[in-house]
Amino acid sequence: MMNNLVSKEKIFLGELESMFTSAAVDGASGFINLMRIKNAYFQSIRDDLIKQINARAKPGTDFREELFDKLYTFFHRYFCESGSIYFRNLPAFAKTYERVYADGEDIALSWKTQQLYYVKSDQLICSMPVRLAASEYPNSPRFYFDAAELAHKQNNERREFVYTLSAVTHDAQGAIINLKVSHSKQGGRTKTDDITKRVRQEGVQLHQAQLQKACQVFAGQTEVDFFIHKNAKQFLREQFDLWFYQYMFRE
Repeated sequence: MMNNLVSKEKIFLGELESMFTSAAVDGASGFINLMRIKNAYFQSIRDDLIKQINARAKPGTDFREELFDKLYTFFHRYFCESGSIYFRNLPAFAKTYERVYADGEDIALSWKTQQLYYVKSDQLICSMPVRLAASEYPNSPRFYFDAAELAHKQNNERREFVYTLSAVTHDAQGAIINLKVSHSKQGGRTKTDDITKRVRQEGVQLHQAQLQKACQVFAGQTEVDFFIHKNAKQFLREQFDLWFYQYMFRE
């Protein structure tokens, strides 16, 4: 039971931490400022969150195992990688997107992004230092993505990035993996195997999971759409009431 308990707790807290603090970044772009705000917010609530969970479900109990399972089951429907809250992952039978002939109205429609402000993510790409969260990627080297030669996108086209290793440098804090960023041409892709092999030849341990996560953080400047809910607390309370009712009376 303990292995299952640790697994479910690790999955929930890992997803939550990754969503808010997947990496520490530096720079001056709007995307970087947003990641800093998310990081600071999560650090301000994390200890209180764990304290409340421990008070209601002590480690080693069956209820704690169920609690983390239900927390993940509920929240994964509404949270996306940007931390935005909306109808993201719902079962096909959930009639969330349309309500036709509702009481008191001839037709009432709703949609996934209703009650949201959209923050356009298209922007100029900035060079970015990335430091992965130690709790999720222990002993990971740091990364620096050099986008100085990256051509500006045209017509809002989302083109795939290609990363090539330029150098492995060191400072007082450890190793830095320097990667040059360019746009893909004629279907070119990042050769992750070559990068990890060359880095290891320099005496630095690098796993593909670490490299892929760092690249994902950098690419988030253009690939992730951000939404701000007009009343996220009310929305989640309403959804929790519906979920709890279905959980209690589904039999």
